[in-house]
Amino acid sequence: MKLYLAGPAHGHPRYYAPLFQRTAAMLRLEEHAVFFPLEQPICKALAAAGGALEEAAVEYDAARILLLGLEWICEEAEGVVALPDWRGFRSSRAEVAAADALNLPVWPAAEFLLRGREATAVTS
Repeated sequence: MKLYLAGPAHGHPRYYAPLFQRTAAMLRLEEHAVFFPLEQPICKALAAAGGALEEAAVEYDAARILLLGLEWICEEAEGVVALPDWRGFRSSRAEVAAADALNLPVWPAAEFLLRGREATAVTS
């Protein structure tokens, strides 16, 4: 299944990068295709140029990073897996709202990792 990984990023210390990476790895072990902007070439290039990933993302246009995720949700995603605290961040709320507008399921990460598609979906 093609899954978008939504969660706290911009404005949060360390951008939850380790949690994004661990969750993506667990989902990939279950043979899901996983996408999240912090893992994409533009963010990696910014990190390489400026040192820490989070510093590079702050210097980059947040709107372009959000657009990268929204495009993938609209064109590729079959569902969204939301990390803890996603509701506290405007960008992840926008990602979940886009999924909701497209009638895509949105699952809490912990529950999806345990139950897969049988997990209870959330709404924005």
